Amino acid sequence: EGDPFSEAVSTTQALGSEVSITITDEDLDAIIGWPTATTSTGDVDFMARSTDLAGNTTETGDADIVTIHVDEIVPKDKNSSNATPLTEMTTKVRDNNTHSVTVEGYWNIDTDHLEVDVGDLTGLDDNIVDGEVQLYGKISAYDWTTLGSERTISAGNLGDFSIKVSEYGDWETGLQTDAAPNGVKELDKGGLTWDEMDGNTIDIKVRITDAAGNYTEYSNDIAVFSLTNSRYITIDGTIEGHRPLIVEVTSDKANGWWGPESDNNTITLQVKAKDDEAITVTGGPPFIQLETGPEEIGVATYKSGTTAPMEFEYEIGDQETTLGNLPDGNLQLRLTPHNIDGEAIIDLNGAVMHSQGGNLLRTGVVNTTSPLLPKPNNSDAAVNPDNDPTIVGEDVKKSLDETTDLIIDGVDPYRVNIAGTEFDQIPLFIDYISTPGEENRIGYYNDRTETISFIIYFRNTSQDITIPQLGIDDAEVDLSLALVIDPFCNRAADDCGKIQIKVRLTEIGENPGSFVDMDLIDISPDDLTTGNGGAYSQTITYDASPLLKTVEAGTDDFEALSALKVDAVFVDRYSLSFYLEIIDLAGNKLETEPYSTEIIVDQTPPDKTGLITDVVATNAGDGEFYNIKSGYWNSHNTGIKLTVQLPDDDESLTNGTIQILGKITGGAWERLGIHDVYDANYDPSYNIDATEYGNNLSVIPSSTSELVDPNSFLIDPDPVDVTNKYVEDITGFDEGATLIFTARVFDVAGNYTDWDESLTTLTVDQTVPTVEEVTSDVGNIGTQSTHYVKEGGTVTIIVDASEDIFDTRGPEDSREAFGTDSDYSTLELDVGDGGPIPNPEINFDQIDGDKIYYNYTVLENESSEDGLPTITPDDHLRY
Repeated sequence: EGDPFSEAVSTTQALGSEVSITITDEDLDAIIGWPTATTSTGDVDFMARSTDLAGNTTETGDADIVTIHVDEIVPKDKNSSNATPLTEMTTKVRDNNTHSVTVEGYWNIDTDHLEVDVGDLTGLDDNIVDGEVQLYGKISAYDWTTLGSERTISAGNLGDFSIKVSEYGDWETGLQTDAAPNGVKELDKGGLTWDEMDGNTIDIKVRITDAAGNYTEYSNDIAVFSLTNSRYITIDGTIEGHRPLIVEVTSDKANGWWGPESDNNTITLQVKAKDDEAITVTGGPPFIQLETGPEEIGVATYKSGTTAPMEFEYEIGDQETTLGNLPDGNLQLRLTPHNIDGEAIIDLNGAVMHSQGGNLLRTGVVNTTSPLLPKPNNSDAAVNPDNDPTIVGEDVKKSLDETTDLIIDGVDPYRVNIAGTEFDQIPLFIDYISTPGEENRIGYYNDRTETISFIIYFRNTSQDITIPQLGIDDAEVDLSLALVIDPFCNRAADDCGKIQIKVRLTEIGENPGSFVDMDLIDISPDDLTTGNGGAYSQTITYDASPLLKTVEAGTDDFEALSALKVDAVFVDRYSLSFYLEIIDLAGNKLETEPYSTEIIVDQTPPDKTGLITDVVATNAGDGEFYNIKSGYWNSHNTGIKLTVQLPDDDESLTNGTIQILGKITGGAWERLGIHDVYDANYDPSYNIDATEYGNNLSVIPSSTSELVDPNSFLIDPDPVDVTNKYVEDITGFDEGATLIFTARVFDVAGNYTDWDESLTTLTVDQTVPTVEEVTSDVGNIGTQSTHYVKEGGTVTIIVDASEDIFDTRGPEDSREAFGTDSDYSTLELDVGDGGPIPNPEINFDQIDGDKIYYNYTVLENESSEDGLPTITPDDHLRY
């Protein structure tokens, strides 16, 4: 009684029932030599001794001795290599994964099994073989749950023991849901679902039990994940909506114009995932296509090593432009396919892009394998009746065109040529350089030039057309040249949206120099888009400094520009060649071809020193009777011509011209004839040709045909038309007026000098003389008194005119008879008596003032009688 190793036998037991003796571990440990957990293991033999009431004893024999192996030692902390079990944990995603890739330390959307490397179990325990290993898992603060089945330790797996478990149950044994063995997704979740476990962690431990049933639990203190620096497995995503989503694309560049000529023209796109999640990129590199016009597609390529945000670098190329992008012409992501139903995507180009936890970026509906980007020009809200936070609408996402206002232009400035509905883009050019003034000459800048203008057209027609400014391959005009409010031009040089006028000075007769900057002019947005009355052109105008006007520095005075000066003096007798550098708002530059006509600066008028306007000659109209009288303008005269002396040291007179000026005494000079050299009816015979210059003499109009060619004289072609003045249109022209003439001599540049007036003047006398009385002296004058004259007798007939008469055959003061040439004045007498004898025509004898004398000698058979017997007045001498 009281002996822990004895037990009283009951009557029932004495009759044959089993007798059981229970010994506690404390009693066993008290036995001398008992193997304890702190010392050793060993075998212990047990035998039974039976004692009856009389004290008789019986002991079991050797055959009935029971031997028990005593092992109270738990597996050690470290194996024989001094390594702790649970050396590594690995998660793996399923084959044909679509949502995730394997990343150590993470259980992501596509992860389907966990492999735990328990390691080498050798030396953990003397009785480790036939022991067992059990995995446990715990999600965050929830309870520990067994993972998979308990695995037996054998001599074969002792040196490298590992366990795999799947989402549901053991690995490769098929899904075993809602029952042990448990998979990872069957760990305790505190009543929640697996889909709600995103962001939690999984802790793993292993229980190793020896063959005797002693066990040790090993926490995951060694298998620390390098990526997370944690011993826990992170749950990163449980559903499709947990995949990372790109919600914003922006840029590092300031808003405004960007092109190949911009400073630091590589644009970095910053691609941000939701919640600023870091994205890992391997392979590739991936790239993003940009909407940059019909000629070239811009490409932004991933910059290695960037995660949050990812960076894609875009280097602007030639011919790339965003001006066609609706609605504002700024840089946008390109859609794939390239239509309204397309999506903005990242082209993986063989890359893999995933979150740190291994979930791939969300892809498009159309582009099912390409990461989706925010769509440009779209602010649609998501269809999300259940308020699923993983569904994000375009109204929340921000595409590049919403976060920036970058205008890309890699196209050189151009002119739009419109023909019907067809459009072409051609290089801009100088359409015209004009030098208007009192006497402008194309290609010359003279002393009377009032302005000089450079005209450039941005399109070839001002016709009304209805074409969107954006969204087409060819816009109405090149809008990159100027806008009403110009966005910032990203260049240090202040030349965006400007026209740089280039000029080359060449002294006449010398070799050309180099082009230099003349002036930098802003391109006018109004001229570009609406034009001068719709002309879509810009005119750059400078004031000139006409004769006697002072040059004003600092103004728009052409002659004040330093580029046009030599030794600080505005050039003269120089040829100016011009071209334009047209720079758009992005800094693209077009150099026009040099203007086809060089502008010659010649402000030196002809020198008249020692020269005169020589003889003034007149002509008369065609017909039998006409008279030309030097010094007079009579009723017969129709035109004049001048002889003009020319200098011998001014070659610019060749191809110049001479105009005739006229006035009356005391009047003002007036131009005669068509003096505009560009008038369609201008007579080129007024020009100075090389022969005339070589002879130092010009006759204007120049002709040798004179009366045969009426244009050889300055003749009024239409007296009714008063557009241009001629001799009889001179102010004050009247009977008796004295007309004075001179020559205005022009060089080829249009500079002129008025020569001194001609010494030849013309007195206006257009009154036709009339016969006031005809008388005669019968017989010899002074002695013959009878009025009857017979054969041989002489009659002197005297014609008394209304004014003095002059003989056109001789000098003005001639009063002499000039013979009997019948081409001169004759008088026919009626003395033929009606018979066969013709009436004689007698020549005048002399002129004396206003009297003309004719002498008549009566010949045989001549008679003034009428044949009647009586003498009547009808018988008097008639003419």
